Amino acid sequence: MNTNVKNNEIGIPDIQFNNCIVNRFTGIAVLTIVFILFSVCIYAQEPNKKKNHTSIKPHIEAQELLLSLVSSNNVEFLAVDTKEELQEKLNSFSRLLSDDGPEIMRQLLFFRQTSKDARSPLIVGIIMRELSMSKDDITCGLLPVLECTNMVDVSIAENWLGEVHAYNENGSADFSTYKRLLEKHKIQAKPGFIRYLYNVSLQDGAKLLSEHFFSDNEELKDVKKRIELQNISDLVALSKKDKWWLDVYVVEVLKEKPQKINVELIRHLKASTNSYVLSTTQGLVTQKWETIP
Repeated sequence: MNTNVKNNEIGIPDIQFNNCIVNRFTGIAVLTIVFILFSVCIYAQEPNKKKNHTSIKPHIEAQELLLSLVSSNNVEFLAVDTKEELQEKLNSFSRLLSDDGPEIMRQLLFFRQTSKDARSPLIVGIIMRELSMSKDDITCGLLPVLECTNMVDVSIAENWLGEVHAYNENGSADFSTYKRLLEKHKIQAKPGFIRYLYNVSLQDGAKLLSEHFFSDNEELKDVKKRIELQNISDLVALSKKDKWWLDVYVVEVLKEKPQKINVELIRHLKASTNSYVLSTTQGLVTQKWETIP
């Protein structure tokens, strides 16, 4: 085999196929290096959990094809001689999944999660780049994973979703892809997705959800203003909207700014139907507040 590896100026390996170089890995490849360290930490903390357990149903033939791409030589990454051979195998992989971009993403995540080969994150990075996975495919494929109970899957999915959104010059999160897909009903605002949005940017996530859930322009304008101001009166008004995702927003603000806790606010939050809101509120307040009827 004439495949060889050399390091470029930032230390990420370029792969050569008989003088044909696979383009340098960009953001995906850099992130995948982090994935290795992240998974090691997760497994070290939870030694009794089965590493191969995942929430994704594997496509057996597709997984076997991915395994066939891994070189048995620890120095090399791919078991192919040319870039053309790689592309042919990737085309076969895609056809096995009916060229379904979201399902391709889930199968790649399954491979990444269950592979015992330390090179698998980099290999997945190569595949994602060579298949030119779009932001829509990444989003539609990975958002369902955020709703599962396997936190390893969730963590990997959240890291990969970092390729979807960017940040504007003013520091706000650019959730335009999510907004467009929500408007087209290609994705749904489910709890795992909402948690992810809030983790990325609390205010920007709440504003995006407001635009999705409120149809009245005046009400939307008022809600977004209160989300931005975060005064106690604003938080109380938001908690009165009887929207569990706004209740979550309010308690997240209170976690950051406990000085904003007051009697009226706590009463409204204790009436929430959301278990996270109830448990978080209970943990936020002192014994004094817990005596509020």
